[in-house]
Amino acid sequence: MQVSQKTKRISSLSKFQKKQPARIRMSSLCLLGLIVFSTAVWAGAIKVKWNANSEPDLAGYRVHVGEASGVYTSTIDVGDTTEYVITGAEYGKSYYVGVSAYDESGNESELSAEVSITLQAPGIRAVFSAQGLRLSWQRVAGADSYEIFRDADPYFTADQPFVLTPDTTFLDDAFVPAPDAGVYYQVVALRNGATIFTFSRIGGYTVHLDKGVNLVSLPLIPDSAGVNHVLGDQLTGGSSKASSDYVMTFKDANQTESAWKVEGTGSPLDGKWVSEDGSTLSTLSLLPDQAFWLYRRGSHVDSLFTVTGLVSSDSNRVLTLKPGINYIGTCYPTVVALSNSALNRDGVLRGGSSSGQSDKVFVYHPTGYEFAWLVSGTHTSWDGQFMNESGTRVSPISLKPGQGYIVWMKNAAAPVVWNYPNPMYNN
Repeated sequence: MQVSQKTKRISSLSKFQKKQPARIRMSSLCLLGLIVFSTAVWAGAIKVKWNANSEPDLAGYRVHVGEASGVYTSTIDVGDTTEYVITGAEYGKSYYVGVSAYDESGNESELSAEVSITLQAPGIRAVFSAQGLRLSWQRVAGADSYEIFRDADPYFTADQPFVLTPDTTFLDDAFVPAPDAGVYYQVVALRNGATIFTFSRIGGYTVHLDKGVNLVSLPLIPDSAGVNHVLGDQLTGGSSKASSDYVMTFKDANQTESAWKVEGTGSPLDGKWVSEDGSTLSTLSLLPDQAFWLYRRGSHVDSLFTVTGLVSSDSNRVLTLKPGINYIGTCYPTVVALSNSALNRDGVLRGGSSSGQSDKVFVYHPTGYEFAWLVSGTHTSWDGQFMNESGTRVSPISLKPGQGYIVWMKNAAAPVVWNYPNPMYNN
């Protein structure tokens, strides 16, 4: 398990908070080193260790713990020992620790220098290849085996294990890319048959591409956003951008960045996505909440690419929408109706009594754009609903995994925050 930590030397604790009797000689009561590290990840535990004091009337130590620097909400008298395990720590949260010593008369030293630790959960990743989809994860301390659950539903109930293995890697050679579909996994660490840790849910989703221009997005959260990681050796390249599939993102309304795949040149860049001029590896990032353009050459046979990554566990994805054109993606691997997207909540999109007055949501098809506009101010049952272009019925547009969208903020003067609800928690 990898844990970020900061270890500090502890300064001499030369003063007491209480006046010492003359017989006690603890003027240099000191903790020579405080070391913090994590153990027992199933319990979210942090072990604190320090060097022992040498005073003859030393009685013990107190460990002080808090969630803000210098603010300790818990003090534990650990007695005459030089280590203590803090249990119940939450992953991703920072904890601050200091230690004090006390003698047989109850005199207590000043606190040691403070150390902090952020407990990181064991990681898991998925990689797609021609052989299938390979899962790998960090070993969990104390685990003797791992159960793997598998389903086509990203929010499935993990009740029937697919595999039981002592290893920390597994190749699912039964994974076959299917257009606009995914397979999802839950890995659970066991000790003597009991669950001690559950990894984040992960999977692979395959996006279908039409010939020509596609506006797409990532339905999962990849462990790296770089185009060479997300797309890898998928799709078809060429000896120049003009003959290769390529991707393009908008940095803002007027500035774009693109990458294309080198193939057939016999150079070290073959199989890699490169910058516009083809001289260097691309640094383009493909973000899970962002839509990007992907151009598939008409002569190329590849029409699928598989995205691997985590299933979002956020209750909401927080996106900032700017005045004007926004290219957005839906990182949820399931369909979300516009009416359940919270885009029609007050303070996000602004509607109107006609298409020309309202903010809009666009989706691109090979035959052109389809859009939905938000009705507002009509004092009818249509208010708050997204209508089709002609205003004759509710728009059929939904936010679909793998599909990209354009949100046109016509009426906004400043950026707005969109809390996009996770259907796992809000259906």
